Amino acid sequence: MTSWQIVRVIAGLFILSSVSLGVPGSPVFHSMWWLAFTAFVGVNLLQSGARPDALITGNDNMAVGAYRAIHESGLKIPGDIAVASFNDIPVAQFLNPPLTTVRLPAEEIGQNAVDLLFEQLSGRSTPKCILLSSRVILRASTRGKGKSGVK
Repeated sequence: MTSWQIVRVIAGLFILSSVSLGVPGSPVFHSMWWLAFTAFVGVNLLQSGARPDALITGNDNMAVGAYRAIHESGLKIPGDIAVASFNDIPVAQFLNPPLTTVRLPAEEIGQNAVDLLFEQLSGRSTPKCILLSSRVILRASTRGKGKSGVK
């Protein structure tokens, strides 16, 4: 598991601990960041007897696909299933309902990646740990109280 996968899992757990998911112990499915959320998988998951109360996708683009599958299945977000994701792309705030997401510091990630590359090219061989902060943008796609007041 890469460090970014670990960060995403931890952030996902933070989201789950920040919102009410309904029934305690209900199944929650996390789609790996590298796995495309296809309509086939989405519809099968949503129609199964073990439909999750919440879905955390690896990025906001995957959440758009999840929204489509959820809506096509006749389910409501967040009433039937809560949805959260990562990246906070501009369209996330305009989805219906607006998408809860984790805003990652993309510019800082890029700057640090370039700095680390130059350090390695200059001979640095010692591993370096860089911690960057992220921010949960709580919106109406989860059952927590978002900007729209949905609870």
